[in-house]
Amino acid sequence: MLSIQALSVNLAIKAMAAKRDSGPKDYLAERKENAEKSTVNIKKCIHCEQLILAGIRAEKLTGRKNNGKTVLYLHGGGFTSGSAAERRRLTQALAGRYGYAVIAPDYRLSPEHKWPCQLEDCCTFYRSLLESGCDPEKLIFMGESAGGTLCLSLALRLRDEGLPLPRAIAVFSPWTDQTGLLPSHTGNAASDDMVRGLFDEEHYRAEFGEKPVLEELKAPLVSPLYGDYAGLPPIFMSASDSEMLYDDSVLLYEKLKQAGHRAAIQVKHNLCHAWPTFSFLPEAGQTLKEMQSFFKKESIL
Repeated sequence: MLSIQALSVNLAIKAMAAKRDSGPKDYLAERKENAEKSTVNIKKCIHCEQLILAGIRAEKLTGRKNNGKTVLYLHGGGFTSGSAAERRRLTQALAGRYGYAVIAPDYRLSPEHKWPCQLEDCCTFYRSLLESGCDPEKLIFMGESAGGTLCLSLALRLRDEGLPLPRAIAVFSPWTDQTGLLPSHTGNAASDDMVRGLFDEEHYRAEFGEKPVLEELKAPLVSPLYGDYAGLPPIFMSASDSEMLYDDSVLLYEKLKQAGHRAAIQVKHNLCHAWPTFSFLPEAGQTLKEMQSFFKKESIL
């Protein structure tokens, strides 16, 4: 049974979706509204340092605890919205409750900057992190939704370029298939008020300029479901059975396990898309604890 908090979040998302779906898409207005609703102040127990690496702004959050590991957190938002500040509920929890140093960059967004600008920024930022002395053996890639896409695509690209890989990857409701052809992409559209419209022609135009052909959408760096994960670190995933991107996680997990890859998945019932970003939810705490257990099992912590 869902917590009262989770039920309330589901109702709030439904109300916001009804307003959003009532007219033409205005990405700048959506960003402004999301920033006003989602940005929270830095807690007194958290230190926030503003960074600029290779021209890319980021914030680094640290708490009083220190587990010796750093999280590179990549926010979601369908590549058209989102920011480091909007994910502070989660990133502050990671820093304060679990002792991570959390670095969250603000990569460029569509439609002003088409794909693959987002991946290019993440790659450039990661290279700068390495140059600044960040130890990849103590680094974890983490992100939700489109940020999960970037975590996986970035790792695939780094592997192919022979660059050092992080110690682990954790992705919440990752968008691993941009084709729109998985069963949950249509089957769960009525029950997922948060990302409905993700596979509309309008969104493809915003992200890419025009809808790519199927072969281009299945390229591993675009849709990491189709990638080869040999040599990549352990991967933790979470997904809700009512969200449109449910199959994106489940099918990737099945693929990883068939290949003997170290991976784990947590599937919840009827929770909203990317619920761990709502750190006040009891279910979010449960997911983060399960992630921590997986990391300890895999000797990451």
